[in-house]
Amino acid sequence: MTAAPTLLLALLWTRASAAACPAFAARGNGNCYDFPHVRLMTGGPFQLDNTHGPYGVVQYIVAVPCQVVDPAAVLHPPRPCPNSACNCSAFADGQRTDSPAFIFAGATCFALGNMSKAATASLLDQSNASAGLALYHPGGAVGNGCADGRGFQFKMVCDPTADPLAGPAGPVFPHQPGQCDTTITWHHPAACLPVPVVCPPPPPSPPPVDQRPHLVFILTE
Repeated sequence: MTAAPTLLLALLWTRASAAACPAFAARGNGNCYDFPHVRLMTGGPFQLDNTHGPYGVVQYIVAVPCQVVDPAAVLHPPRPCPNSACNCSAFADGQRTDSPAFIFAGATCFALGNMSKAATASLLDQSNASAGLALYHPGGAVGNGCADGRGFQFKMVCDPTADPLAGPAGPVFPHQPGQCDTTITWHHPAACLPVPVVCPPPPPSPPPVDQRPHLVFILTE
């Protein structure tokens, strides 16, 4: 398949309705870019195997960007798992909604990222917006050394020849002991279509620290 028909198919494979996350403002060389066709992707959820981590075969369920995984897909995965690796009967930390991905750990499912928290978008190549973007969702299930939750990042790589109907490919990284964030790499034509947008204003500077000396009075009887 040539690049042009694949890009056209990517455009047809996006939703006409509003995305679940607001426009991106990924910065690069003083400019900002949105990736509306990434925000409007459809399909999934996708089931991934990771055999490159320290825990052997690990299963993931991943939605398209700006969408959440239906808990029903977690409890009843699209396909069987080896060694009952995705026999989930409980959700860690009670979290079962608003997450773009889940990881299976025996009979427990851990949410990765939380769509209710603000996501961060950045360019993969600061000098070339068409290379793609990284979309990071903080939050996710807490516990086991992840006090701030298990974050999840989509690494959306521009590939005009990629099949827009295919999901992300493994392995999934890092999934290492003591590391709470997980990244998947997804080659997709929608990541080739950045749109320049107005950069949001920078956050306000913190108030200056009062450096004046303070007198302390101690009252004694």
